[in-house]
Amino acid sequence: MSSKFELQGAGQRLIFEASPHGGYGYTLEFLRADGWQRISSDNPLVRGLSFNLRPNNMNLNAQNALEFSGETSVLGTTGSSLKLPYKGRVWLDAVSGWFQVEVRVHPDQDVSLQMNGGFEPEITVDLGALPPYDRGDHVWFKTSIDNPTKWNDEARGNDFPALYYFDSYQRFDLMMFFDMTAMSWMGRKNIARFLNYQCGFRRRYKPTPFHEVGLHANGFSGTTFPAGEQVFAYS
Repeated sequence: MSSKFELQGAGQRLIFEASPHGGYGYTLEFLRADGWQRISSDNPLVRGLSFNLRPNNMNLNAQNALEFSGETSVLGTTGSSLKLPYKGRVWLDAVSGWFQVEVRVHPDQDVSLQMNGGFEPEITVDLGALPPYDRGDHVWFKTSIDNPTKWNDEARGNDFPALYYFDSYQRFDLMMFFDMTAMSWMGRKNIARFLNYQCGFRRRYKPTPFHEVGLHANGFSGTTFPAGEQVFAYS
């Protein structure tokens, strides 16, 4: 079994490596004048206490796409433990030059979401420790485009589900897009997509201060993730 799988595009590469948490976590690197710069490492494909999906099995197919599969244990709504099998693929789109991710989970029963230590599920890229506070310019000069737009104090709009972030310290930029149509599991039973989910930058302070970008939630309307095949799709 290989301990490393890699997809490379123009000036960027995505690496899946064996994780200390089990399975394969992914790393992002960008090409600089002095070589490759690692900006994030050991990310799961989907985050959350019930998820943290790091594939158990991976292979590179003839179309140069990474196929993966795995299984994790989750809590059913009846209180019993059940298996959550998943599979999917990661590939580099030849037209856009973006890495594409598709994860298909298939619980036989409804899953009871834990919402413990944060909301779930989420799709975020951990960018490591927060920049130093001694100057404070990471607050005033942070460049981040977050969506959906917040039109009032109650809800966000239904505009483009994407983000842009420029890190002024490490000098890289990162864009992500989330296919809300494919992710039809969102709703009142778990997290409402336009009420609680947003795409953008977030600071977190536990267990240590760090920052991340991605699809994250600020609340939830229920704790049930539906049975049957469900999709996470993003790039």
